[in-house]
Amino acid sequence: MFDELRAGRIGNFHIFKWRLAMSMHGAIEDGVRLGDIWDCWHAAVPNPAALSESLNWPLETITTIDAYRDIDTRFTFFTLEEARRACSPCFKEVRRHVPKCELSERCQTLLFEAV
Repeated sequence: MFDELRAGRIGNFHIFKWRLAMSMHGAIEDGVRLGDIWDCWHAAVPNPAALSESLNWPLETITTIDAYRDIDTRFTFFTLEEARRACSPCFKEVRRHVPKCELSERCQTLLFEAV
């Protein structure tokens, strides 16, 4: 993923942050620790200013990831099947929407109704 970032094949830094977090995600019970995301980022990109210049992205945007440093809070990302399984005892899926954007497969919307 860092190769794609450096090659300019990721639409913006926020998309990169989501992709990085999701790629580091473990089991649903564990999620991914924000501090670990920052550690991975910092090890791979020790000079954010150089990346900012090479991609023509604002450094202020890139440094938003610094808010993750040493943070124990965790992100949890359900897979499609995990979301369906969690809802299935009380709800049935009515519809699924997949937007047309760079993160579309990762940002689906499910509509459920009570059974």
